[in-house]
Amino acid sequence: MTLVLQVGLPADGDQYIHRLGRTARAGAAGRGIIILSPAEQVFLSSKTIRDLPITAHQPAPSQVSLTPFAHEISAVLGKVSDETKESAYRAWLGYYNGSTKDMKWSKEQLVREGWDYAVQSLGWMGSVPPSIEPKTVGKMGLRGVPGLNISSARGGGGGVRGGGALRGRGQRY
Repeated sequence: MTLVLQVGLPADGDQYIHRLGRTARAGAAGRGIIILSPAEQVFLSSKTIRDLPITAHQPAPSQVSLTPFAHEISAVLGKVSDETKESAYRAWLGYYNGSTKDMKWSKEQLVREGWDYAVQSLGWMGSVPPSIEPKTVGKMGLRGVPGLNISSARGGGGGVRGGGALRGRGQRY
């Protein structure tokens, strides 16, 4: 039996179905599981897949806790370079920027969620979010959004710009 595990929001229903099709290669039986955050669950009502026999499960908090693995996760994330974490953060912002309307997120919430992703999932240790270039901010339609760390044109770190300030890790005032 084949298992296809998808984590996070697929680009669209067709991508989800294509990946799910891998469970039945060469006539074999299979199973597909998709793990979505509460905000991503809007995907389940998309036109392409809403008629599929998908059964939603809400695991108990004890079933999803990564606490027993915190040391191992921290050790692995400690080996990932800041440049790679910055790239992952920018990719995350770009990807979810295209889904803000469906997820009912404002641009401000997108930036807040991105900061939380950087700290909680990537292990970002900086006191400000990873940097993002002004050109990228413009292309994403994020100019003036509080909480971004816009890099200077000369290539150095730029501090937090966009009209917002951060205090501590992940707290905005």
